[in-house]
Amino acid sequence: MMIALCFPLLLIQCNKDENKVIEEGTLTEQETPEISALINFLSENLGLNSKKIIYDLNTSTFIIDGDVLMPLEEARGHFNNIKTKITNKTNQRFNGLPVSKENSELIKVYIAPEVTSQWKVAIIEAISNWNTINSSINISLVDVVTPTSINVTALNQGKKSGVVATASYPTHDRQPGKSIIINTYYNGKTASEKVSVMTHEFGHCFGLYHTDDDGGRLIPCTPISEMSSIMFSKVREWEGFSVFDKIAISTLYPVELGAIKLYRFKRNGYYFYTIDPCEITNGKDGYVFDGDLGYLYSTQVSGTVPLYRSINGSVEKGHKLSKSQMASSDVILGYLYLEQYPGTTALYCYKNSTQDIYTTDNSGPLLRLTYGFVLHKIAKNGKYDGIVF
Repeated sequence: MMIALCFPLLLIQCNKDENKVIEEGTLTEQETPEISALINFLSENLGLNSKKIIYDLNTSTFIIDGDVLMPLEEARGHFNNIKTKITNKTNQRFNGLPVSKENSELIKVYIAPEVTSQWKVAIIEAISNWNTINSSINISLVDVVTPTSINVTALNQGKKSGVVATASYPTHDRQPGKSIIINTYYNGKTASEKVSVMTHEFGHCFGLYHTDDDGGRLIPCTPISEMSSIMFSKVREWEGFSVFDKIAISTLYPVELGAIKLYRFKRNGYYFYTIDPCEITNGKDGYVFDGDLGYLYSTQVSGTVPLYRSINGSVEKGHKLSKSQMASSDVILGYLYLEQYPGTTALYCYKNSTQDIYTTDNSGPLLRLTYGFVLHKIAKNGKYDGIVF
């Protein structure tokens, strides 16, 4: 899977219908010095051949790789933004920018009146899908358009467009993409497909790229291609976020700056704990992804202690966690609180005959103890499902 954060663009056409019709020779090019410079700029930042970027004089829009639209003014804004940062030497050059943390926590969505009730249901379910991911992303509905809201509208674009919906990438000032347009030609899609489409489109608004395209930047510890990802471009029934979707989202949008996700993998009844999903991937050596245990701090802050990973007697029996170093081979995963602070939830330790099991779930066996406290979305927001209106 390539869940990659692409350079922010506007209106990427995605969720493609299987019977897409493409008409060639319909664009008008104008090669002024500015347009040529912007084409080279976009080519370099997107990692695309410049021949795949065409300027349409009639609409003052760049058409990128056949189905991505970027208005001239938006291209100018990105160019000027990067040029300023390079001149001031405050940042290295980049070709991708996620929504800022403060903006990701306050995302607003407006649904236009022309959107049908069936699509509204799908939008609300898609918002719930994103709100239940253990990340900084928090979405609420608003009843009026705001300067920063994601505005969902509907328009019959016919079959020729070949897409069920389009969306925009984050802006250069790190706001979420401002637009999702539903193609009403495809109103006949199933309820589950509509949920999948809308969840996918919100992913674009948060900077995620198609997993079956070769543009953008690869997010660390995710595979090159994955058809099961919600960011795969073909419309399918909603089956939930894939393992690597969750890893990608947690990488881009941790609940706190400086926080790192603690993952758990399982094999033959034994567990492996890691903050680095590159260390062990789903399915490697028989391990399967078994969820996350919240976030640790990557560096020590007041009130926290190190959390070590130790071998559980032998490598075959997995690993255990400890707040003190037991052997020279122990690894510090991160830092957790000993007492509960706002935005944290308990990390429990369950005891059985062969090992200790660590989880944030308190519904297991009675023989458990609170091992410490980790950062978690449910603790930060006071809820982990549903929609804020």
